[in-house]
Amino acid sequence: MNALLIYNPEAGNKLFRNELDGVIEKLQGKAAALTVFRMGSTAAMEEFLAVQKGRAYEKIIIAGGDGTVNRVASAMQKCGIDVPIGIIPIGTTNDFAKHFDLPAKLDDIAGIIAQDSYLCSDIAQINGETLVNAALIGFKEFQTLSPFWIKLESEELCFEGDIFMALVMNGRSAGGFARIARDAAIDDGLLDVLVIKKCPLVELAPLLVALGSGKHKDSKHILHFQSSKLSMSSDTEVSTRVDGDEGPLLPIEVSISGTTLKVLSGVPAGKKPVGIGLSFNEVMQAAGGLVEIIKDMPRHNVLEYVNRNAVDDAYFKEAEGSLGDGYIYVALSSTGTAAGELIRSVTKKDYSHVSLSFDVGLKTLVSYNGGNNLFAPGMNHELLKFFYQKEDANLLVYKIKATVTQKRAILSEIRKINDEGSSYNLIGLLLPYSHKENIMFCSQFVYHVLKKTGLAYFDKAPHEVKPMDFIELDFKRDLEFHSQVYLRDVLAE
Repeated sequence: MNALLIYNPEAGNKLFRNELDGVIEKLQGKAAALTVFRMGSTAAMEEFLAVQKGRAYEKIIIAGGDGTVNRVASAMQKCGIDVPIGIIPIGTTNDFAKHFDLPAKLDDIAGIIAQDSYLCSDIAQINGETLVNAALIGFKEFQTLSPFWIKLESEELCFEGDIFMALVMNGRSAGGFARIARDAAIDDGLLDVLVIKKCPLVELAPLLVALGSGKHKDSKHILHFQSSKLSMSSDTEVSTRVDGDEGPLLPIEVSISGTTLKVLSGVPAGKKPVGIGLSFNEVMQAAGGLVEIIKDMPRHNVLEYVNRNAVDDAYFKEAEGSLGDGYIYVALSSTGTAAGELIRSVTKKDYSHVSLSFDVGLKTLVSYNGGNNLFAPGMNHELLKFFYQKEDANLLVYKIKATVTQKRAILSEIRKINDEGSSYNLIGLLLPYSHKENIMFCSQFVYHVLKKTGLAYFDKAPHEVKPMDFIELDFKRDLEFHSQVYLRDVLAE
């Protein structure tokens, strides 16, 4: 196998990027020749492919997310290269890769790429540029719940009116939602179009629940149809995201290009991939909690940092004084907040929030949260009184051995995030997406810090970690139970 591997070092999932070296080593063992190209600018990559076309690579392997696949597929078309591609999904949501039954562990993907079984995928175009998986219209507007007027035209359906968001999909998955278009196929010559019309917030919450579970088709607030060509325009500037990257402002024209992309797959040629199973993000059933979260969205920003220097000098001084006790403390809490109750209803677990502390008395408790209307959403010093949202609110406190050096490294990472800025990953409660490094939710933050400082004791993508994973995935018993703290008792003292 004479193959080219194009690696995007800026792809979103750092955990997977750290595992990439092992995959490359396996591929080198299976290939007669493997050329590795580190992707910089798109123009440089296109120039490289144009020059290398005569090398007659049998396969092109892409290490990145949907946006990377988009850019490579576009360059291949421009250069007239028609060979199968293999995907090493190290992006944020990797929606396109999910169509091809790739192994959950990156380490096992080399075997798929070494084989010759592939499926063909349609390729679409948006304003003349490549669209591989999905275009999301109104992402920035939806983040602030700002509806906008749109005019949509196709042979199958025409619509004018106010909407929250629209999706144009080549397949059935977008933005981490795996069942938006459950019956769609990537090789049927059709695009699936979904429009979320403007509706009251109390109705938007259960609609998002239905969207995640694939039960949205009968909603009066949803338009869902198929077409091979359509156009969208608006009377104002409206943002788009194309395969996870920033796309053109409206107006747009989207169509199936008539060309296909061969993708190496774990599904034998001629067979269809099986449906994607339900995930944590797809079984959201607590519409009441969603209503409260949606009402709070104007305070949030999932694109930019809104929380800076919220953790004060007194916190860092207190933490410095706790470096030598030999442990870092992991606290799981059952609090009664809207986000907590939402997560609890999905996971069926009582403990839906996780924090870190440097001291056993939890004076240095820190995590990502909504700020309790006192601080900006993001990384905050957490006071126990903020957890007392229901009568039986309590925390389970565990400890894990940590050296002074390791605790100082954790504190350094917290200080770095505090200086750079952060935001609470509100969208992450609905779909696995983080736009910037310091946009996280609680369990994502705790895992990120432990992983970065060598204290993580299980392997998982940070945006997929749930609070109870810290207990349930402790197979080697690295954690030691310390105490259960009932807030009514502590605050009464």
